Amino acid sequence: MNTKNKVGQIIKIPENFVGYHVIPPHFSSKFEELEWYNNNPKYTLFDGVLIGQHNGLENYKIGQRRGIINLGQKKPLYVIDIDVEENRLLVGEGYEHPGLFSKVFFFKDNEIVWIDETKKNPNEAVLEKNKIQNRANVFSADEGFYIEFERRVRKSDLQNSLKLLNNNILIGFINI
Repeated sequence: MNTKNKVGQIIKIPENFVGYHVIPPHFSSKFEELEWYNNNPKYTLFDGVLIGQHNGLENYKIGQRRGIINLGQKKPLYVIDIDVEENRLLVGEGYEHPGLFSKVFFFKDNEIVWIDETKKNPNEAVLEKNKIQNRANVFSADEGFYIEFERRVRKSDLQNSLKLLNNNILIGFINI
């Protein structure tokens, strides 16, 4: 679906959204677990409040604050998810909104910049922000890699600072 410059809905998801408190099911494999955490929570129009419209999803990134209308909320609004299929921008109120965090991410091969094209076998990832390092395990999948952190990290922090390592040697980084 081409959403470029197409008007769509902005939905505000509350901090107490039930999807943030779902107990995970029993998983039969590590990849099933990674996929579940990467794809949850899922938001619908009915999980929040319609607060306005946007002029094209290409103008937004996860974690962005600039350019989002504020209708008198006490805290600023941040992009927590982008639903391309439904052309919806999902936002949450406040810098600590649960929708801004996750512990599992999936990156497609085309989102990774490899330093050496022959070495595409990371076994660890490092997210560095303000001189603090968060290490993560890396799992190779059919069309990319799952990255699993020990604790939740801010989704927007991944955009320019996630490095892929093999035995502590930098072999690539995420380019989103």
